[in-house]
Amino acid sequence: MKNFSVVILFYLGCIYSCAPLSPFSPRNAPGFILRDQVLNRPNEPGKCYAKCKENYSPNSIVVELPEYLGSEDLSMDHFRDTSFVVAAKGTEWIKKKVDGCRGNSDDCYVWCLHETKEEVVQVKYLSKTANLNAEDWQMSEFIIEGAPKEGNFTWKEVVCQNKINAQLENKVAERLQLEFGEEIPKEISLKREYIKSNLLKYQEEYGLAIGGFTIETLQHLGLK
Repeated sequence: MKNFSVVILFYLGCIYSCAPLSPFSPRNAPGFILRDQVLNRPNEPGKCYAKCKENYSPNSIVVELPEYLGSEDLSMDHFRDTSFVVAAKGTEWIKKKVDGCRGNSDDCYVWCLHETKEEVVQVKYLSKTANLNAEDWQMSEFIIEGAPKEGNFTWKEVVCQNKINAQLENKVAERLQLEFGEEIPKEISLKREYIKSNLLKYQEEYGLAIGGFTIETLQHLGLK
């Protein structure tokens, strides 16, 4: 199945280099506890958390279109532009922060009914097949995707910084190699860049929160 995407990447959040919080909370330091409460931050002994971006899949539809399989280049008059509606006009509930409210507790947010616009995606497809050999084209299913949706930030449990070691990095890199088939670089800095970029790609493809070594992602990779 092929994938047409509008290439608009909204990449915010903590990717690999985000500093997870210390697993040790000084219970005798009121200022620290107050800060956790204001930020609505989870505070469990022995665990680390980072604020990461939720990942929402874009609107999409599946359509059947002719696909060219031949080896020779075709002139542009064989192709035509057409439009597909991937999301109809409607309404949805949006969580918004109250103006002037400090912190991130639930008391600072309200749900508002928001009107959504019709989302249309334009694609180019093979339209002239009469003069082509039968083996040079076929009907195929294509995924037509709209723009990625912007997500909210949320606290996610992550691997504590002092537990991110070469053994964990190697296991993650090996699982990502099985997923995407790209060779793992031997040089350490290149390997870490490989993990960073492919982990982001993995989280985006599977709708996971974007934030480096999250426990959620490691579980999805089968490492927890």
